[in-house]
Parts: sequence; C-alpha cells; structure tokens
Amino acid sequence: AGYARVCQWHARYASGILCLEHEEQIIGALGLWPLTQIAYEALVTGKLREEDIEAHYLSIPGTDQTLAWWYVADIILLPQYRGTRTAGILLHQALSLWFRDAPLADLVHLAALAYSIQGKSLLQKLGFQRQGISPDDYAIYTYSTHKKDMQRRYMKILAAYQRNQRK
Repeated sequence: AGYARVCQWHARYASGILCLEHEEQIIGALGLWPLTQIAYEALVTGKLREEDIEAHYLSIPGTDQTLAWWYVADIILLPQYRGTRTAGILLHQALSLWFRDAPLADLVHLAALAYSIQGKSLLQKLGFQRQGISPDDYAIYTYSTHKKDMQRRYMKILAAYQRNQRK
C-alpha cells in the first residue's frame, strides 16, 4: 500500500502497523489490518486490489466486537537487514502486540499478497495456502485457524526463534 493509503488505514485503526527501529531509524514495518468480511472475501477471491482497500473497508473494534478477517500487509525491511534475523524480530514483535492488544475472534482468517519470492517463501513457511491471483497479478495467500491454535503455534515458533538467538 502506498504511504497515503497506510496513513488513512492508520487513522482508522492505529494498532495496524508496527515499525521496527534501530538507532532512531525505522528499518522495517509490518501491517496487520482488520477487514470487513465483505472486503476480505473480495480480496481473497481476486476482486479487490490492495490499492483499492479504502479505510472504510477496515473493521473497527467495538465494545463487544471481535475481529475475524485480517490483511497482513507490507512486510518491509531495509535492504541491508534482509536475510538477517531482523525479519524474525519484526514478526515476533508484531505478533506479540497483535495477540496482546487486538480483539481477535475465536476463528481468525488472514490474507496476504506475495509481492516477492521472499514474501511467498515466508507465507508458505507460516502455513499460508495459495488461493489465486489478484487483479494486479500477485499471488493471494490465506490462513484460517482458531485463535488458541494460532497462539500455541506462535509460542512454538517463538521458542525456536529464541533458541536460535542463543546460538
């Protein structure tokens, strides 16, 4: 998503983006945006491009509302940090905050677009399944699971990540 679009999404759901900083410089970012069910279904069936996701397509948590439909967007790292452990740190921090702060539904649906070979590989490693092609020719991936199963899986990934950090 372009800068202006991300700013619009952020104005609607401020918790949707996490930036990773090093020495007062943003070196990476990851977006986790709650969508309406209609927008999610349009995205995963190839009827909606990322650039067409307007701010009003984002769900806003209400007092008793949980959020089930999510778009994983813009996993970005500066070139010098690619291929390092920085991607794992970014993913860890984003998911930690998401599990802690987002009002997740019991059944969670995630969608993502693969903009690169590395993005495709990461999505596949995380268990996402390819669903089709977006109108602008990017692979569409989805992952649906129960919140508790996803949290257990995340804890296993985190434990493995922490073991690797000690090596």
